[in-house]
Parts: sequence; structure tokens; C-alpha cells
Amino acid sequence: MKMLKKLNKLIFVFSLIGILATMGCTKSLSSDESEADTSQEGLFTGSIELEMDGNIINITANDQDNIQSFEVRGYQEEYSDSYISLGSVAASGGSLASVLTEDFYLRVCVRDKNNNLSFLSNVLKIATSNNLTSLSMPELIQRTEQWGSSKEYFLAPSGVAADDESNIYLVDSFSFRIIKFDNWSNHIASGFDDFAFQKRPRSVAIKDSYVYTIDDSKTIIKFDLDGNKEAEFDATAQLKEPRAIVLDDAGNIYIADKDAGKIYKYDSSGVFQESYGRALGWVLNYVSPGDLARPRGLAIDDTGKIYVTDKDNIQVLDPSVPEWSLVTSVNASLLDYKQLRGISLDEDGNIYVANSADDDIADNVLLKYSPTGTFLGKIPVAYAPQYILINSNDLYLTRGNKDSSAGNSCGLDKYSLKTNAFQFELND
Repeated sequence: MKMLKKLNKLIFVFSLIGILATMGCTKSLSSDESEADTSQEGLFTGSIELEMDGNIINITANDQDNIQSFEVRGYQEEYSDSYISLGSVAASGGSLASVLTEDFYLRVCVRDKNNNLSFLSNVLKIATSNNLTSLSMPELIQRTEQWGSSKEYFLAPSGVAADDESNIYLVDSFSFRIIKFDNWSNHIASGFDDFAFQKRPRSVAIKDSYVYTIDDSKTIIKFDLDGNKEAEFDATAQLKEPRAIVLDDAGNIYIADKDAGKIYKYDSSGVFQESYGRALGWVLNYVSPGDLARPRGLAIDDTGKIYVTDKDNIQVLDPSVPEWSLVTSVNASLLDYKQLRGISLDEDGNIYVANSADDDIADNVLLKYSPTGTFLGKIPVAYAPQYILINSNDLYLTRGNKDSSAGNSCGLDKYSLKTNAFQFELND
């Protein structure tokens, strides 16, 4: 990003289409916000203009019907949930005076008429001289919801999947359960609520109106969408530490095993077929495609190719050959600590990968790559991002670790993948 110097004014324009309001409660929101109405009313579909003139922040908007106010927050650190409220202005717009005396990061939020709060802008780094020194994160996606412990006490959310009606199925490993939600974060009562896993479930996938999961007993369990168990398949002869599950169009089941360093294939009846990959563990270095260092993430495209993440790499397995190819190795300059977890693809074939560094906040990020492995950017995620689901224009990301020094930071975040037009222009 080109650096800008000696500016008297900066104008930022944020244009959003169909950004949804916050459905759950986060650490930053007050208790009354967690009870906000989750109906579809209050959708903000307009754009806002933010102008900085000296230490004065001016805000105007072209959509005033669905919102009650804008809120501006200042952050002293880029990767932080702690912020200083710079105040709010009415839907018609207004001005605020910044009280920050040091360089800071700025975020604009909108509160709709149902009292829901959405993050409109990416965090911007602003110098006290009012020069725009950098965009702190690229324009990847917009987080629109956080489903957290006020609605369900998550202990270790991991796998996540969606059915054809966009209902969400979340695996919470440490509470031994699958939780079913509608697309507005409302819990849906089902047989999953009463099902007793003997060991921790780790991942979930949906195919042809059936839900599949793999747990630490190395058992593949098949449910209907209402949470009634249909079948279970014993995979103890092969699996050691299963972490991810996907299915192809023929109903074949693929499981990534972290400890074995392999991908295992089972037919639709749970009969083992074959395995793929060569285990590296933590010590050996990657040499050629198919070398796997503790694989944790799986995704499948429309052609049946399997995308795999291990500690450092994104690889593709074509099981019809079978043949491996390397998409990319995550550059060490991007991350000090690399442990890739979940992976998912959007409709254009772009690849989204979570890197989880637990309490090393700077390396807890969501990475985006082109289909050919070109790095497109990253955004920070608080507290150990885990697994990813892309469903239409929404991206769901599980996060958190009950053992985090930050306390219970577990939750499910929802982002919009719709392009947000971000522009700036200079005034003399």
C-alpha cells in the first residue's frame, strides 16, 4: 500500500451490500446487546463516508432507514479485542473528536434498529499526524456475527458444516456434542442434544441429507439431519488421531489423521479402501507432494479433488489417479508460528486457511490464497482459529481454546464473503 504523507484530510468510503447484524455476544458487547432481536429487519445495505480532519472524525451515510447509530472504536494494538470508544453518532451522521494521542487503529461499527452491532470497516492504522500509514489488513471478508458463550458455552469448537437449508452443525469436542443452529444462530432442538458421544467428536460433514462425524474412538457415525443415529463404522484398524472428515459425490469418506500423517478413504458403508500420504511428524522437512506433517484440514472441490492442510503446506490430492500436488507452502515471513488447521474453498476456487497459534495472538490468522496458491492476504482472528465452512456467501470459522490464558474465548464467527468496496481519496 502506497504511503501517504502531509495530508490535511482523509476520506474513507465503505460500501456494503447485505451486511448482517451481530447475532451473539462477544467480550466487547454489553449484556443487553446479546439479547438483540435476530430477525432480518435492520439490514444495512448502504455506504458510509468517514472523513478525518485534524482530530475530528466526520461520518455521513446514505442509508438511514435501517440503522440507529454509528460507533467508532480506537485500538492501540492491531491484534486486540480491547478498544477505546471514541463515541457514536446518529444515523444521519455527525462528528467525533479523537482523544487518542498516539498512533492508533480505527474501526467503524453500525448499530441497527434491533440493537444489533456489525463491524463495517477493517481496522485502519492512523497516525496522529492524520496520515494514512497503512491498511492493517487486506480487504478479504467482513465479520458480521459472533456466536459465543452467552448463547451456548463452547469448550472447544472444531468442525462445522451446513445442510441445504443453511442450518449449521457445530462440533464442540470438549463438551462431547454436536449443536444445531439455524442461520441466525438460534439453537434448533434435535437428537444431537441427547446423543452421548463416548469420545470427543472432532469433525462433521454433510452429504445427501446425512450428517457424518468422526470421534476419538475412531468411529465414523452417521446421523440424519434431526440427530438420529443411522449407522456407525469402526475405523480403529487404521485411525490414530482423526481430525477432519469430508465426503465425495459417490459417498466415499475421507479422513485426515494427524498422528498417522495420512488421509484414509472409506466407502459409503464404512469399509476401508486405501490411504494416501507419507507421514513426516514434526521433525522431518517437506520434500515432495504427499509428505504430510500432522494433517488437520480437509476440503473437497466439485471435481472430487481433496485439499489438505498440514503444519506448513496446502496440498491437493486427486484420489482418482491417485496424485498429489503442492498448492503452496506458507511463507515463513507471513507467520512466526505455523500450524494450519481448517481449509475451505469459495465459489471461485479461492482457498481460505486458518492458522492457529493459541495465545500467540499475532499468528492467529485467516489466510487467503488464489486457486494457484498466490497469497492474497490475511486477517487476524482472536484466540486460536480452528475450522472453516464456506456456505454460499458466508464463511463460518470456529475459534478458541478452553485452556487459553485469555479464558474461555471459544465461539463461532460468521463472515460475509461479498466484496466490500473500499476507496479513499485525498482533499487538499
